[in-house]
Amino acid sequence: MSEENEWTLSFNPMTDEEIDLVALKDALAPYVLSVTRKSEHRYELILDDELPDNPPMGEVITKVIFMLGEIHPAGVVVGHLDDEPEY
Repeated sequence: MSEENEWTLSFNPMTDEEIDLVALKDALAPYVLSVTRKSEHRYELILDDELPDNPPMGEVITKVIFMLGEIHPAGVVVGHLDDEPEY
């Protein structure tokens, strides 16, 4: 990942079940570098902006959203508040 560019998505799986962060990151490889639980129902996914063949980030974001839909069909990509309490 380049130092000047950090692309992220916030995701709510819409479940109370515990999410395995390593398994989710592995399922979203090679597009996602890390998954962090940011609040009770929000996870932050840091996207890799230095992939082979340099696909446009819009394409990467779209692929990740579709992959999330396959893993957690009820989940949604969400926004977040700057003053949201950390989990």
